[in-house]
Amino acid sequence: VGFSIGTKGYIGTGNGTTYYNDFWEYDPSSNTWAQKTNFGGTARESAVGFSIGTKGYIGTGYQSASPYNTQDFWEYDPISDTWVQKTNLAGVARYNASGFSFNGKGYITLGYAGNPIFNKLNDIWEFDPSSNTWTKSSDFSGAARTNAVGFSIGTNKGYIGTGFDGINNFNDFWLFQPDTCGQSIPTGVISLPHTTNIQIFPNPTNGVFQITCGELQIKNVEVYNVFGEKVYEKNNGQLSIDLSSQPNGIYFLQLKTEQGIATKKLIINK
Repeated sequence: VGFSIGTKGYIGTGNGTTYYNDFWEYDPSSNTWAQKTNFGGTARESAVGFSIGTKGYIGTGYQSASPYNTQDFWEYDPISDTWVQKTNLAGVARYNASGFSFNGKGYITLGYAGNPIFNKLNDIWEFDPSSNTWTKSSDFSGAARTNAVGFSIGTNKGYIGTGFDGINNFNDFWLFQPDTCGQSIPTGVISLPHTTNIQIFPNPTNGVFQITCGELQIKNVEVYNVFGEKVYEKNNGQLSIDLSSQPNGIYFLQLKTEQGIATKKLIINK
């Protein structure tokens, strides 16, 4: 697992011939690695790592002895080269979870939990380092899964995509953004494979457009703007939509079908 702080990168834990707890710092200016203090928790694989400000964090993962799934959470200080244990993840112990951080908060989501091995999760938990507390956020809107990728861009947007549910590999991609109430809402930004059957025209549009879906049955349509705000919703199969009251910009249509949730991008340009 890895993260970056300032101009340095960090890698630690993992599994090769055994489970590891060693921890390393990479300096790109000299292209060199320096071994640092070992990770404070047990040796493990499939953990989550991210940084918040000047500190790094590693938590959850899979260890060699029972209880195999973990939920402990650790903070690394590169100045003192020390680890301090923080409050355990409030959700269930897990491994192969995903994480990201933005705006002074960290997030852990998805992963495997307990037995059976395909007990997949879709919860999202927010860590506040100022209070050392975890708060449950909105559940991930896509299918529960493991081995997804998470990262953040800017100060208020996290992204989750790809993954595996024990049977299916995914290539969908989701935006996670806090709303004005301090909670968070996931909004799909890249469509599921079956959405090739779904077309929007005209696109770009003046706000009035049609949806064609082939043999798919659309049960619900939601439209979000780039701020993650829901601007439209219909709970029936109506395929003619009027968003002419909305300003010019990029929007995302979330379409619930019998095969799952599909997402399409729409451009309004009057």
